[in-house]
Amino acid sequence: MTSGSDVAIQSYLKLGYFIDFDQDVLPFHYKNIDRNAYVGVSRENLEKQGHEALLQSIERDFRSTEDHVVPLSGGYDSRLILAALREFLPAERLHTYTFGEPGSYDYELGTKVAKAAGTRHVTLPLRWSSWQRADLDHNALRSQGQGLLFYMHPTRLLEMMYGGTTMWSGYAGDLVAGSKLHKDPAPSEKVAQQRYLQNRRFVRTLRLGAADNASFLPFMAGAFTTPDVVSYDEQIMIAEGLAKFTAPSVLNSFFKTHTPQFNTPWADFFFSVPSEFRHGQNLMLSGARRFFPDLFELPSKNTLGLSSQASGWRRKLKVYTSRARKLAHQFMPSVSWPFHQYYDYHEAFRTDADMKALVHGLLQDFKRRDQLVCDIDALWSRHQSRQANLGDVFALIASAEACLAYQNV
Repeated sequence: MTSGSDVAIQSYLKLGYFIDFDQDVLPFHYKNIDRNAYVGVSRENLEKQGHEALLQSIERDFRSTEDHVVPLSGGYDSRLILAALREFLPAERLHTYTFGEPGSYDYELGTKVAKAAGTRHVTLPLRWSSWQRADLDHNALRSQGQGLLFYMHPTRLLEMMYGGTTMWSGYAGDLVAGSKLHKDPAPSEKVAQQRYLQNRRFVRTLRLGAADNASFLPFMAGAFTTPDVVSYDEQIMIAEGLAKFTAPSVLNSFFKTHTPQFNTPWADFFFSVPSEFRHGQNLMLSGARRFFPDLFELPSKNTLGLSSQASGWRRKLKVYTSRARKLAHQFMPSVSWPFHQYYDYHEAFRTDADMKALVHGLLQDFKRRDQLVCDIDALWSRHQSRQANLGDVFALIASAEACLAYQNV
């Protein structure tokens, strides 16, 4: 829960969560990390040991009598878990689902992974009209009033579909594998905190609140061990980004949820290997391609829809064109972009009458809190007349208001 202070509300406008949230849903265990354990070990042997650690992490929680569900995105974490689960259960007994906007990476690529794996797969092409105030309120309930409600899984629907099942979450997998490991690591806790705040902004095209980064620092989580165990940058990401943003939204207490890539032998292994094997998740990827080639030769959102075997120049070209199209999409609505988000809120907030009324009402309620430095009515008018795409702005502010209302703030 948040205090609802001005600083807390301002932090949501920048970071997408309330910075004074103090309930760590899944504390990080780091006592089994040994940075000397794998010095001098070859890549081939590390790949094998990483594979064995993954299977141990699955086996620890696996029960053959349960129904198992893997939510699939277009990324690596969920497909790695799915690939490993096939070692314990035939694919046709595993449930998977993808949801969101057809055409988005998470929706389309996750479906390709399920088809290749042979699972019992469900696609949920959720349209804008499926979002009602009750859905937002239920997401607020499940995230303890902390989530980015429009970007969470639709918890009310999923609980009706998969109640009583066991969920396998890719929570923290990319971080553990090394995605947040800097080649120039922060020399101190304070530098890592400042770097985190400098790099994190949910809406990058507009400044919504007046508070600066310095006002957030007193509320930030700090380091919990020495940097020779876990880098300061990763410690802040775990204690701040994971604990306050990701965990409340992803780890739904309604389900029996397992996180085989966090607080497990697999996590201990990856935090223990030399840093050169974690940069860019390179050891995880080479091991996954070795042991699960059928799923890891498929395109991913990490490679912007390209195959893992795509040449370097093709990847660079795709990165530049994607960035250009994403930027242009904000100001020229006719320019398409294969977004990662689950819905095209830019269009939804214009054309769906119920959705439009819901969001506009939440924006007006938030406006009365006097927290914005921008003219929300002028932005709404620009959006409706197709002068700009500002769906991300409205989704953020409306989520903030719904979370505050849920907490009676």
